[in-house]
Amino acid sequence: GSNLELMRRKGFLGNDVVNATKILTAAATDARMAGVNLSAMSSGGSGNQGIVAILVPYNVGIWEKVRSRNILKSIALSHLINAYIKCYVGDLAPVCGCGIAAGAGAAAAIVFQKKRNEGLRTGKDEVRRYRSTAKY
Repeated sequence: GSNLELMRRKGFLGNDVVNATKILTAAATDARMAGVNLSAMSSGGSGNQGIVAILVPYNVGIWEKVRSRNILKSIALSHLINAYIKCYVGDLAPVCGCGIAAGAGAAAAIVFQKKRNEGLRTGKDEVRRYRSTAKY
């Protein structure tokens, strides 16, 4: 996290939502792995997955000025998707749970936030829209 922040200060990284989220998440993970005496909420049985599942949608939501309630809902969705994927990957897997499970949950949470801000369409709405424009 500190190296990424240093790169941002020197101008090698932009000051945008992607880099800010990378820096925040890396700093939290670095602190956790270094044994800093701070709490980290786990997700899927892992503190690092909890960091990804929570901080990524939280930070993106803050940057994008998403309503607090929708940020919280997106974090809940992130945890649910992480847990669902963990059911199929297992507790111990040859792939990183942060990238596979928590990353997928965080990505879905960001999409949820974006769609909430734009006005969420349900699957039924999409089917109706498709049927009305389809040429048979």
